[in-house]
Amino acid sequence: LYRPVYTHAELYIGADADGSPRLLEAVTEDVATPRGPVAAVPIEESLAGRNADRADVFRLAGGLHADDRTRMMEWARRTAARGLPFRTAELGDIYRAWLLWDAKTDRPRDAAEFQQIVDELRARLRTSNAYDCATLVWHAYLDNTSAHIDLATPNRVLLGGAMKNESPRFAAIFLPLVILPDSFALSGKLQRVSQ
Repeated sequence: LYRPVYTHAELYIGADADGSPRLLEAVTEDVATPRGPVAAVPIEESLAGRNADRADVFRLAGGLHADDRTRMMEWARRTAARGLPFRTAELGDIYRAWLLWDAKTDRPRDAAEFQQIVDELRARLRTSNAYDCATLVWHAYLDNTSAHIDLATPNRVLLGGAMKNESPRFAAIFLPLVILPDSFALSGKLQRVSQ
């Protein structure tokens, strides 16, 4: 659907009791550590620590208020302890919606079915019973800053592949519902501090 620069996102949550730095991450079952797919892991056990050719570190431009940081770290530790599953991508739903879109009229062929897909995607995005890597980081900020920090808005990810010529109207409907690691990097709300 697009050509990513970033393919994974993790959240630094500080050190554990013995001083080892931890990352909160969501990964698929096949690459999860024994801690589970949504877990706080030492950096060297994280997906990036084990598999990345490169990892960039970002921080919130302008910083994070101390109270928000405290809430976020408490939320991260509670979330890691819940034993949550990985949330699979909604590519099938997006593809179904794309097939319903009439390029000539720039609207859905079946408005009710199209809206049902949009509503299901929005509901899944808002749930907190499973996460993918991007929705985990997105929820960490959004849920713990009284919704003041939405790292995926604006979502400037450019569609590619079969959808590269899709209408701006279709993209405006779906980009807010599809949060990817590049959504954060392109939002303008983070600054890269190291590579």
